[in-house]
Amino acid sequence: MPFTWEDGKKGDLRIAYRVSKKYAEMAAWEFMEKEKPHFDLIALNAPGVFGSHYPTRRRADISVPVKRPASLKEISGSSAYLLQTLDPNLVEFPKTWSAFYIDVQDCALAHVRAAFAPVSAGNKRYLIAGPCVGTNRMVLMAGYEGKLMVDSRLSSQILS
Repeated sequence: MPFTWEDGKKGDLRIAYRVSKKYAEMAAWEFMEKEKPHFDLIALNAPGVFGSHYPTRRRADISVPVKRPASLKEISGSSAYLLQTLDPNLVEFPKTWSAFYIDVQDCALAHVRAAFAPVSAGNKRYLIAGPCVGTNRMVLMAGYEGKLMVDSRLSSQILS
């Protein structure tokens, strides 16, 4: 189901994120069509980005090593979602926003490669993602099948 601008304002952050990506890309393609600039557009669509698993550097000096977290509770952001799925006391599996994900470092590398891509790669849209590891597969990998309330939208093929 395609989402509209109005859908993005209803309070579900997962939908708002999708809507913002959709309309940002639409504006970029509209700019290319209207202004006809002397450069190409490469749209990289990453359905879900995970990482960094450790707190980020707060200094410009990259020679200072990143301090590893003292406990799993110090891990935040997208990686915190993954940790929730490993909680042995989990009652309900968290909802996912995508069946596909990419590591933040792989996503960054894709952006660098796009910046230096040959002309033939331009004015196209690319889906960048790793293997399918959505919530449905996480349920199986973590051994929770049959033990949790699982989002009804999950693929019956993978859960059966």
